[in-house]
Amino acid sequence: MFLNHTAINAVWNVGTSAFTQKPVKNPYEFGDLSVAKSIVDSLTLKKGFPEKVLNTSKPDIIIIVLESFSGYLIGPLGGDSLVTPNINRYSREGILFTDFYASGTRTDKAIPAILDGYPAQPAQSIIKEPKKANLCRVLLRS
Repeated sequence: MFLNHTAINAVWNVGTSAFTQKPVKNPYEFGDLSVAKSIVDSLTLKKGFPEKVLNTSKPDIIIIVLESFSGYLIGPLGGDSLVTPNINRYSREGILFTDFYASGTRTDKAIPAILDGYPAQPAQSIIKEPKKANLCRVLLRS
């Protein structure tokens, strides 16, 4: 990591960032705030879901991230059952979230959202900030 950082031209990066900075405006403001809050509240209220879905207190958790892979190819999601036999097996043995999507429209925005919990940033990617991007590696080691 040290060698990667020494190869970066810091003066050029600071200058480019200063001159290409976009105006500060909330890109997610599309409609009435009270309507948006009511929609979020309706999606997040408890609707009788079970409190516990695991049968062990220390489960082995595997998160499978499929980059540029269509759900139409996965058997349990309505696709061809012959294309992804191992994912089909994992979905039967574990918990399959059928409506779980990455935050962001590009890989550099979606991966930090999946691994670190960062929401996708509209004008900039967190993954391009080394100290914030390294947070995931630190957490995974501990």
